[in-house]
This record gives sequence, structure tokens and C-alpha cells, in this order.
Amino acid sequence: LFARAFLGQRVTTGFLAGSAVALGGIALLLAHEYRIAPPEGRVALGVALTVGGTLSASAANVLQATERARALPMFSVLAWSMLLGAALDAALASAMSGPPRFEARWSYAAGVGYLAILGSVVTFPIYFKLVRELGPGRAAYNGVVVPIVAMLLSTIFEDYRWTALAAAGGLLAMAGLVVALS
Repeated sequence: LFARAFLGQRVTTGFLAGSAVALGGIALLLAHEYRIAPPEGRVALGVALTVGGTLSASAANVLQATERARALPMFSVLAWSMLLGAALDAALASAMSGPPRFEARWSYAAGVGYLAILGSVVTFPIYFKLVRELGPGRAAYNGVVVPIVAMLLSTIFEDYRWTALAAAGGLLAMAGLVVALS
């Protein structure tokens, strides 16, 4: 919808319908998690932060799809963006929680290294190439797959137990993805 508003890109009925189906699937997928959250939990805050993060990512997708951004070298733009983002994150985190703490465990260092190299340096150029080639709306559909992959990884590593509601939500989300992208 941001691409429509700011770039004039066409939004098809199928894309809107598929998006609605996928969002419904994601809601079902996460409904069980909401139900078992402790009463003192901050589910509403989590939802608000997720919506804010999604809107921020959507804005970044649209900015990356502009003619001006396409004219700039992608790696330079990403390097400066990552540097500025890391500096702002560090400043905000330091102001809220104090200086960063680094745990002296191999698994912690490996996790941080994995996120830095594979989770950012490798994947961001690939993703922004998709944004430039497919457009921001179609490229953003990886956001439908991410919660499903996260739940599958949780099944493998954390012994997550799928409910019928969660399984139906995952299938519905994938069906919405197929409808939206076809």
C-alpha cells in the first residue's frame, strides 16, 4: 500500500485478497501464543512494536524502490544505513539499559557473529536486490514466511508443539502468499 501511495504502483485485487488471507493465517498461527501468554505479559506492547517494525520495513522497501535509490550503489547505501542504524541502536540501548554486555561464551559470540554476517551483511543485499527487481510489495512477502520458519525452528530446537489452530494458520498464511503473488 505504501508503494501505491508513494510510487504509484498498481495493487491488484488478488494481491489484496491474498494479503488478507495471509494476515488471517498469521493471526491464527499466533493466537495460541497469545492465549498462553501470562496475564502480566506485555502482548499489546509486542503487537505495537511489531506493527511499528513492519511499517518501518515497509517504508525502507519503498525508499529502496525509488528512482533516486536505484541510481545509488546498493552496497554503499546499505553500508552507511547499517552503520547509522547500529549507532542509533547502540545509543538508544545504552540510554535505556546502560553499556552493552558481551557474554564470554562461545555460543553467544557465534550467535552474534551469525546475526552480523549472515543475518545482515549477506542477506540485506540479496533482499534489497529483490526489492529493486520485484517491487516493494512482492519482496515484502518474505514477512509472511518468517513467522512460519520461526515456528518450524522452534519445533526443532525448542520442542514447540503445534496446535490445530497454529497449523491451520500456517497453511492459510502460505495459501495467502500464493494467491497474492500469483
